[in-house]
Amino acid sequence: MAICQTINRRLSPMEKCLWIVDQQCCSNFLSHARVIGPLDETVLGQALKVVQARHPLLRVRIVREGRSHARFISGPAPAIPVRLAQSASNRWTEEAERELNTRFDAEKAPLLRCVLIRHGMEQNTVLLNFHHAIGDGLSGAYLMRDLFVAADTVIAGKNPSSYPVKGRAVKNPLYAASRG
Repeated sequence: MAICQTINRRLSPMEKCLWIVDQQCCSNFLSHARVIGPLDETVLGQALKVVQARHPLLRVRIVREGRSHARFISGPAPAIPVRLAQSASNRWTEEAERELNTRFDAEKAPLLRCVLIRHGMEQNTVLLNFHHAIGDGLSGAYLMRDLFVAADTVIAGKNPSSYPVKGRAVKNPLYAASRG
Protein backbone atom coordinates (compact mmCIF):
# COMPACT_ATOMS: atom_id res chain seq x y z
CA MET A 1 0.00 0.00 0.00
CA ALA A 2 1.68 3.20 -1.16
CA ILE A 3 1.68 6.39 0.89
CA CYS A 4 0.35 9.11 -1.40
CA GLN A 5 2.26 12.15 -0.17
CA THR A 6 4.01 13.76 2.74
CA ILE A 7 3.24 17.09 4.34
CA ASN A 8 5.67 19.57 5.84
CA ARG A 9 4.13 23.03 5.87
CA ARG A 10 3.02 25.81 8.16
CA LEU A 11 -0.56 25.75 9.34
CA SER A 12 -2.85 28.07 7.41
CA PRO A 13 -4.38 30.96 9.38
CA MET A 14 -7.60 28.98 9.97
CA GLU A 15 -5.74 25.80 10.98
CA LYS A 16 -3.56 27.86 13.31
CA CYS A 17 -6.64 29.44 14.87
CA LEU A 18 -8.19 26.00 15.48
CA TRP A 19 -4.90 24.72 16.93
CA ILE A 20 -4.70 27.71 19.32
CA VAL A 21 -8.34 27.35 20.39
CA ASP A 22 -7.76 23.66 21.05
CA GLN A 23 -5.01 24.53 23.50
CA GLN A 24 -7.57 26.41 25.61
CA CYS A 25 -10.61 24.17 25.18
CA CYS A 26 -11.16 20.91 23.36
CA SER A 27 -12.29 21.68 19.80
CA ASN A 28 -12.64 18.23 18.28
CA PHE A 29 -15.41 17.46 15.86
CA LEU A 30 -17.09 14.17 15.23
CA SER A 31 -18.74 12.36 12.33
CA HIS A 32 -20.95 9.38 12.99
CA ALA A 33 -22.75 6.73 10.96
CA ARG A 34 -25.19 3.97 11.82
CA VAL A 35 -24.14 0.67 10.26
CA ILE A 36 -26.32 -2.38 9.84
CA GLY A 37 -24.34 -5.38 8.66
CA PRO A 38 -21.16 -7.31 9.37
CA LEU A 39 -18.63 -4.87 10.78
CA ASP A 40 -16.07 -5.66 13.45
CA GLU A 41 -12.96 -3.97 14.77
CA THR A 42 -10.67 -6.07 12.55
CA VAL A 43 -12.42 -5.00 9.34
CA LEU A 44 -12.66 -1.42 10.58
CA GLY A 45 -8.96 -1.41 11.47
CA GLN A 46 -7.98 -2.68 8.01
CA ALA A 47 -10.19 -0.09 6.32
CA LEU A 48 -8.76 2.69 8.51
CA LYS A 49 -5.24 1.62 7.53
CA VAL A 50 -6.19 2.03 3.87
CA VAL A 51 -7.73 5.50 4.29
CA GLN A 52 -4.81 6.60 6.47
CA ALA A 53 -2.45 5.70 3.62
CA ARG A 54 -4.62 7.65 1.15
CA HIS A 55 -5.11 10.81 3.18
CA PRO A 56 -1.89 12.53 4.25
CA LEU A 57 -3.53 14.61 6.99
CA LEU A 58 -4.27 11.36 8.83
CA ARG A 59 -0.52 10.96 9.33
CA VAL A 60 0.37 14.45 10.55
CA ARG A 61 1.30 15.90 13.87
CA ILE A 62 1.52 19.58 14.73
CA VAL A 63 4.94 20.88 15.69
CA ARG A 64 5.37 24.29 17.30
CA GLU A 65 7.87 26.65 15.62
CA GLY A 66 9.02 29.38 17.93
CA ARG A 67 6.39 31.39 19.77
CA SER A 68 3.80 31.98 17.11
CA HIS A 69 3.97 29.37 14.36
CA ALA A 70 3.26 25.69 13.93
CA ARG A 71 3.73 23.13 11.15
CA PHE A 72 2.03 19.99 9.96
CA ILE A 73 4.69 17.29 9.72
CA SER A 74 3.74 13.91 8.32
CA GLY A 75 5.60 10.66 8.43
CA PRO A 76 5.09 7.11 9.56
CA ALA A 77 2.28 7.25 12.08
CA PRO A 78 0.72 4.71 14.39
CA ALA A 79 -2.49 3.13 13.17
CA ILE A 80 -5.66 5.10 13.83
CA PRO A 81 -6.91 3.71 17.14
CA VAL A 82 -10.22 1.86 17.25
CA ARG A 83 -12.00 1.69 20.59
CA LEU A 84 -14.80 -0.83 21.01
CA ALA A 85 -17.83 0.11 23.13
CA GLN A 86 -21.28 -1.30 23.73
CA SER A 87 -24.49 0.58 24.37
CA ALA A 88 -28.15 0.72 23.51
CA SER A 89 -28.74 2.24 20.08
CA ASN A 90 -30.23 5.40 21.60
CA ARG A 91 -27.23 5.95 23.93
CA TRP A 92 -24.44 6.41 21.35
CA THR A 93 -24.37 10.12 22.11
CA GLU A 94 -22.77 9.40 25.50
CA GLU A 95 -19.77 7.85 23.72
CA ALA A 96 -19.74 10.77 21.28
CA GLU A 97 -19.67 13.25 24.16
CA ARG A 98 -16.80 11.36 25.80
CA GLU A 99 -14.82 11.48 22.55
CA LEU A 100 -15.54 15.16 21.93
CA ASN A 101 -14.22 15.99 25.39
CA THR A 102 -11.03 13.92 25.09
CA ARG A 103 -8.14 16.03 23.86
CA PHE A 104 -5.68 15.00 21.20
CA ASP A 105 -1.97 15.38 21.81
CA ALA A 106 -1.40 17.44 18.66
CA GLU A 107 2.32 16.66 18.71
CA LYS A 108 1.59 12.97 18.12
CA ALA A 109 -0.02 11.52 15.01
CA PRO A 110 -2.67 10.53 14.15
CA LEU A 111 -5.10 13.32 14.93
CA LEU A 112 -8.11 11.03 14.41
CA ARG A 113 -9.69 8.36 16.60
CA CYS A 114 -12.42 5.84 15.84
CA VAL A 115 -15.01 4.24 18.10
CA LEU A 116 -17.08 1.23 17.08
CA ILE A 117 -20.20 1.08 19.25
CA ARG A 118 -21.99 -2.25 19.22
CA HIS A 119 -25.76 -2.15 19.64
CA GLY A 120 -26.37 -5.77 18.68
CA MET A 121 -25.03 -8.51 16.45
CA GLU A 122 -25.08 -6.46 13.24
CA GLN A 123 -26.08 -3.02 14.46
CA ASN A 124 -23.30 -0.53 15.11
CA THR A 125 -22.46 3.13 15.23
CA VAL A 126 -19.07 4.34 13.98
CA LEU A 127 -17.67 7.57 15.41
CA LEU A 128 -14.74 9.37 13.78
CA ASN A 129 -13.30 12.00 16.10
CA PHE A 130 -11.03 14.58 14.43
CA HIS A 131 -8.72 17.28 15.72
CA HIS A 132 -10.38 20.25 14.06
CA ALA A 133 -7.12 21.47 12.48
CA ILE A 134 -7.08 18.48 10.07
CA GLY A 135 -10.63 18.60 8.81
CA ASP A 136 -14.21 19.75 9.05
CA GLY A 137 -17.71 18.36 8.57
CA LEU A 138 -17.41 17.97 4.80
CA SER A 139 -14.06 16.20 5.00
CA GLY A 140 -15.54 14.01 7.76
CA ALA A 141 -18.36 12.96 5.44
CA TYR A 142 -15.92 12.14 2.62
CA LEU A 143 -13.67 10.21 4.97
CA MET A 144 -16.64 8.22 6.29
CA ARG A 145 -17.56 7.39 2.68
CA ASP A 146 -14.01 6.26 1.89
CA LEU A 147 -13.90 4.24 5.11
CA PHE A 148 -17.05 2.28 4.25
CA VAL A 149 -15.98 1.68 0.65
CA ALA A 150 -12.70 0.27 1.99
CA ALA A 151 -14.57 -1.81 4.62
CA ASP A 152 -16.89 -3.26 1.95
CA THR A 153 -13.82 -4.18 -0.08
CA VAL A 154 -12.26 -5.93 2.94
CA ILE A 155 -15.50 -7.80 3.69
CA ALA A 156 -15.70 -8.91 0.03
CA GLY A 157 -12.18 -10.36 0.33
CA LYS A 158 -10.68 -8.00 -2.23
CA ASN A 159 -7.49 -5.94 -2.03
CA PRO A 160 -8.60 -2.85 -0.07
CA SER A 161 -5.63 -0.71 -1.13
CA SER A 162 -6.94 -0.61 -4.70
CA TYR A 163 -10.55 0.29 -4.01
CA PRO A 164 -11.94 3.03 -6.24
CA VAL A 165 -13.03 6.30 -4.68
CA LYS A 166 -16.64 6.74 -5.71
CA GLY A 167 -18.84 9.77 -5.93
CA ARG A 168 -17.73 13.36 -6.21
CA ALA A 169 -14.09 13.72 -7.16
CA VAL A 170 -12.17 15.66 -4.55
CA LYS A 171 -8.50 16.49 -4.80
CA ASN A 172 -7.98 16.02 -1.07
CA PRO A 173 -11.09 15.17 0.98
CA LEU A 174 -9.24 16.21 4.12
CA TYR A 175 -8.78 19.58 2.55
CA ALA A 176 -7.52 21.68 5.39
CA ALA A 177 -4.51 22.41 3.17
CA SER A 178 -6.72 24.55 0.93
CA ARG A 179 -8.07 26.66 3.82
CA GLY A 180 -6.61 29.97 4.56
